[in-house]
Amino acid sequence: MKVGYRRVSGKLPLTDNEAGARGTWLEKRRGLIASLEERGHTFSYLTDPTPNSQEAGYAKASNYDCDLLMLEFGGNNLMFNKKAWEETFAIIKQHKGKIVFLNDDPDLPFLWKELPNEDWSRWTIAANAVNTDAVRKRLNVPTAAKVIDIPFHAVLRQREFADGINTTAVYYGRPNGRSKVLAPFLSSGIVTIAGKQEEWGNEIVVPAPEQKNRSEFYRQWRACLAIYDGKHADTGWRTGRAYHALLAGIPVAAPRGNRGLAWAFPADYPNELAQLLRMDKNQREELHAQQVIAATGDIETAYIALGL
Repeated sequence: MKVGYRRVSGKLPLTDNEAGARGTWLEKRRGLIASLEERGHTFSYLTDPTPNSQEAGYAKASNYDCDLLMLEFGGNNLMFNKKAWEETFAIIKQHKGKIVFLNDDPDLPFLWKELPNEDWSRWTIAANAVNTDAVRKRLNVPTAAKVIDIPFHAVLRQREFADGINTTAVYYGRPNGRSKVLAPFLSSGIVTIAGKQEEWGNEIVVPAPEQKNRSEFYRQWRACLAIYDGKHADTGWRTGRAYHALLAGIPVAAPRGNRGLAWAFPADYPNELAQLLRMDKNQREELHAQQVIAATGDIETAYIALGL
């Protein structure tokens, strides 16, 4: 099958040498494409590549002909991304077959209202979450569209256990919607923040790595603390930082309440996280091995649902 692949907004990074600390969805895109190519499918790229990708030989297709149109989530603020979205809408209107919308961020749904006459029955929303009914409700998915669970992490390589040189747990990201839960962990001194200093006020912050270096970064820490907001909890969204850390080789702790992270070490309070951090190397290695097994995703079922 020929897949027409478009990122709804922004340039398309496709190489292992891309810039950017977050927001590029680099590893999962590359893993997904490679996985589907192994199944015999071909790709036609319908988005301008990044400079690095262009230099590597990738180019935007000269026409939009394809059997399946695959749209990747992206910035959905029309004030900043108007031109890109207009092109996305034009491609959708030209395409006559099935459409898949890949969504790995519940804060970036498709702009459904911009296509008032669309036949949503030809759409499948492939979301990285276990509660598809909640995904439909939270993302306001049109009734006629199908919603499926797709565990994107299943296309990525699992690395061996790492005995981090830093004895704290790392929280990587923004404080948005998570400040109240994070506060006691930060005051306990057992969590290090990685991110942008301007987002964290007076907190001490470790600079976030380039996305291509993220795996090696996680391996420096004893564990990862994955905090999620209400939207992630409600939908059972597989919070990215938890899976990135697990795949990098370190165990993960998270508060109870998100079915997508049911495999994580339960840590509603600092004293629970401290239990993990006090484990010796062998105990943490065994915990990591158990989490890897428990977090395994069935992407084959998703592929079958998508006709791939």
